[in-house]
Amino acid sequence: MGLNKRSLAALSAPGVPMFALMMPLVIFIPPYYAEHMGLGMATVGTLFTLGRLFDVVTDPFAGVLMDKTRKFIPKQGWITLGAIPLSLAIWNIFFAEPPGDPTTLMIWILVLYAAWTLMSVGLFSWGSEVARNYHERSVVMGAIQIANLSGTVLVLVIPAVIEFFVNTDDVQLLRIRAMGFAILLLLPIALIINWLFAPRPDRHLQAPGESVLSSLKGAFANPSFRRLILADLCIGLILGTQTAIIVFYVEIVLNLQGRAAILQLLTLVMSVIGLPLFLHLARKWEKHDLLSIAVCCTAIVAVIASQAPAGSLYFAMACYMLYGLPIGAAQMLPRSIMSDVLDETRQSSGDAQTGLYFAFLSTTFKLGMGLGVGVTYLIAAVAGFDPITARMDDSAHWVIRTMVGVLPAALALIVTMAMWQFPLNRKRCEDIYGDTAGH
Repeated sequence: MGLNKRSLAALSAPGVPMFALMMPLVIFIPPYYAEHMGLGMATVGTLFTLGRLFDVVTDPFAGVLMDKTRKFIPKQGWITLGAIPLSLAIWNIFFAEPPGDPTTLMIWILVLYAAWTLMSVGLFSWGSEVARNYHERSVVMGAIQIANLSGTVLVLVIPAVIEFFVNTDDVQLLRIRAMGFAILLLLPIALIINWLFAPRPDRHLQAPGESVLSSLKGAFANPSFRRLILADLCIGLILGTQTAIIVFYVEIVLNLQGRAAILQLLTLVMSVIGLPLFLHLARKWEKHDLLSIAVCCTAIVAVIASQAPAGSLYFAMACYMLYGLPIGAAQMLPRSIMSDVLDETRQSSGDAQTGLYFAFLSTTFKLGMGLGVGVTYLIAAVAGFDPITARMDDSAHWVIRTMVGVLPAALALIVTMAMWQFPLNRKRCEDIYGDTAGH
C-alpha cells in the first residue's frame, strides 16, 4: 500500500491517544497529586523524575528487542502489546482515590512509561521504515505529529469545557477523570483503524546481529546521532518545564483562574496550524536549520510571556498562541532527521536499528517532559514557592516567572549549538543515497 492521506492517517492513528496522554500527565496530574491527593510538590517532582530516569535504561533495550524480533513481531504488534499495560496504568493513575500513595503512584508511572515506550518506538520506527526519501520522512513524521497534536487538543478540550461550564469546587477531580475516560475510549478505536488501513514497509530490513552493548556503542559513535538526541532532550525540557508550571503561572501568578487549559489549548491549536507551514519550508530549507529557528522562536516568546502583567488575559493569549506556532515542527523535525541518520548508519553497517535509534528519541522526549516536572517542582520548592500560600502572597511569584523565561532561552541556545552546521544535510543525503529529496 502506498503513502496516501488515508494510509498516513491510519499509520499515525495510535498517536492520537498516546500523545493525548502526555499533556495531562505533565499539566494536570502532578498538581492534582501534589494538592488534591496530598503528596506535596517535592514528592511528586521526585517520583516523576525517578520514572524518567528509569526510562533511560529501559528504552534502548526495548528498541534493541524490537529490532531483534522483527521477523516474529512487527512494529505494529508492539504498538498493540504496549496498549494493554498502558490502559491499566491510565486507569490506576487517573481514577485513583485520595489520599495518594507514593509507592502506588511510582509503580504505575513506571508501567505507563514502559508501555508508552513500546507504542511510541514502534510507531516512529515503523514510520521511518515506510518513508523513502529526504522530504517524505518529514511528511510521515509530520502526519504522526498532527495525530499527536490532534489528540492533545481533543483531550484538552475536556478540561476547558469543564472550566467554563461546570461550577463545582472539585473541578480538579472532574477534569482528571474526564480526560482519563476519553483516552481509554480513543485507544481501541485508533488501534483498529491502524490495523485495517496502515501501510506496511515495502523493504525487508536485516535484523541486527550485534549485541546490545555493541549496538549502543555504534549509535553513540555517530556524531550526528549524539548531536540530535542532545537537541531533542533540550526540546523536551523546554516543553516539559513550560507545561509543568502553566497551571501555577496562569492561575496563580497571572491570577487567571480556570484559564490554564484554555491557554494550553490555544497553544496546541496553533501548533496544528503551524505544522503545514514548516513542512512547506522543509521542502527548500535544511531541516536542522529550520529546527533551530523553530526552537529559538519559542524561546523568544517565552521570555516575553514571562513578563505578562497579572490579570492580562489577552496578552497571555497572544503569547501562548505565538509560542505554539513552531512547537509542532520542533517535535517533528528531530524524528525526520533521525530517519536520515538511520539510513546513513544502515548504508555503512547493513543493520536495521530503527527500534534502537527511535528508542533514544522516545527517551529524550519522555526524559525532557518528566524532568520538566521534576526540575521545576524541585526548584520551586527549594526557592520557597508553595502553591497554597502563593495564592495569597505574591512574594515567591518571581520563581515561576524566572523559570518561564530563562529556562527556554538557555535550552534554545544549546539546541542551536547542537544543530549548527549539522553534517547530514540535504546534499549529503542526495550524494549518499541518490535521494530525490521529495522532488
